[in-house]
Amino acid sequence: MNEQFRKIKRRVLAGKKHPKEKSYLYKLEEESMPKGRKLLLSEKLLAKAEYFCDEHDLQTAIAYCTMALIMDPGNPKTHNLRGELRQSNGDAGGALGDFRASLRLSPHFADAHANMALALNEIGNAEEAFKSINTAIGISRNSCDFYNIRGAICYKIKDYDGAIMNFTIGMRINPGIASIHFNRGNAKGGKGNFKGAIRDLKMAERLEPSNPDLYFNLSVLYYKTNNILLSMHNLNMAINLNPDFANAYKGRANLKFAEGDIDGYMSDMERYLELSFARGKAERIFPKEYEISDAVSKARFESDHYRAALNHLKAGNLDASAEGIDSYICMIRTGTEALMLFNRALELRDKKDYASSIRFFTKAIWFKSDDFHFYYERGFTKTLANDHEGAVLDFTTAINMGYRTMELYFNRGSSYLALKDYEKAAEDFDSALEFGKDAHLFYLKGHALYSCGNYEEALKSFMASLMGKENDPVTHFYASLCEYELGDMSEALRSCERAILLDKGTTAKYFMHSGLLREILMDYDGAIQDYTIAIKIDPGNAKAYERRSEAKFANGDMEGYFEDEQEYKKNEDQF
Repeated sequence: MNEQFRKIKRRVLAGKKHPKEKSYLYKLEEESMPKGRKLLLSEKLLAKAEYFCDEHDLQTAIAYCTMALIMDPGNPKTHNLRGELRQSNGDAGGALGDFRASLRLSPHFADAHANMALALNEIGNAEEAFKSINTAIGISRNSCDFYNIRGAICYKIKDYDGAIMNFTIGMRINPGIASIHFNRGNAKGGKGNFKGAIRDLKMAERLEPSNPDLYFNLSVLYYKTNNILLSMHNLNMAINLNPDFANAYKGRANLKFAEGDIDGYMSDMERYLELSFARGKAERIFPKEYEISDAVSKARFESDHYRAALNHLKAGNLDASAEGIDSYICMIRTGTEALMLFNRALELRDKKDYASSIRFFTKAIWFKSDDFHFYYERGFTKTLANDHEGAVLDFTTAINMGYRTMELYFNRGSSYLALKDYEKAAEDFDSALEFGKDAHLFYLKGHALYSCGNYEEALKSFMASLMGKENDPVTHFYASLCEYELGDMSEALRSCERAILLDKGTTAKYFMHSGLLREILMDYDGAIQDYTIAIKIDPGNAKAYERRSEAKFANGDMEGYFEDEQEYKKNEDQF
């Protein structure tokens, strides 16, 4: 008699499960049972197998299927059911044997072909899996489950377009199946369509609100769309539905880590480790969906304390493991993990992913808030992301911590300049110049002072800048503007002419300023010539026509005056 049958018999005779089954078990021992009686008993045993399947007692259900096959080995449905149960129980090889036996008895059994495809897909034989599912679809084209399976095969080989197409066809056949919406959402997520994926998973939630995997996948998608609040909410939902969901604890630990909740982070990590390792599951599960994992896992597993904690957990020694985790917490607070995060932030900045870089600098600061380099580098990254207010706060924190360099004052001054706080910008550029004379710093200081209206000091800064870069047309132009504001028109004109010469006559505003200075010096012919060049460079410059018309009027050219007035009005209207 089959060993699994003996186990079931002993359990039933001991009164542990369904004592009414005794009569069926005794009848199995009758060697001379008529064929009709065997078929009838086979059907009853099959019904029992289905009952235990519904009760999620897979081993017992498999045993009843085996007993049913003893009574009736020619029933393809029984082979198919036992194959499904074995596959659900993790025995893909045994499942394949049952599906083949079912198909030998009934070659056109579509469900067996479909289940064969699932088993082949599970062991990585996509080519044969496609053949089996295509055969099933050829037999029954109106089964949404078959398209769902073919979509799953496409998804496993990362053919997301093919997966989405098959899930969509299945959805049209029966839109009320939660798994199809769930699977299509995962395929859209794999393709990068996170919003579409969320819509599909939310539809699956309406159809089947008790699936913890659904909430876990939603949490990943919300994280990828930077909705941390909803990501945390869905992880909580997943854990509420399945308190032993190891990956959900890992994901929630990462989010708590990002929020600076170190106690919560360690609590969830301990629970994750307990679930993943204490029961002999030695695999390291660090979902890449949470980018923090890549940066942190290396430091975590390089820690002797942490490796010791894991070894104790694998051996079931939770007390010794807890001691190792406590030592690891101390290691975290020394800054090792902060350095890993800091280096990760620098890598992301080099890749121009400034938002992620800033997040990692922030996480590093949570672990080690007394390192001014962290604040300086985060502030510099914020300038690249055009967050100048945030940059000023970080630079100021670094200065208050005793970090004073030319680069720091230069960067804070540049942020103040971007924020149009010109006085503070000038002060910072002046502080930067204490570390060494630099032509660009003098120029920036002059620009800030000019914007404040301090033209005399601005001119001094521009002249100091020109000592280091005498061929810079922009600095000559700003020096001319200062001289104009100070009333020295002749010097202003000479500086502007120098800017035009160095610029090779390509900037209209230089000629506009030169023309204005010539007008003031009553050189109207020269002014008209400068305005004309400005118009050639920028034909739509209404202001140039206006200034030239006034110069022509002052020069007695009334006809030219009226012509330029008309051009001025036309270009002004167009503008």
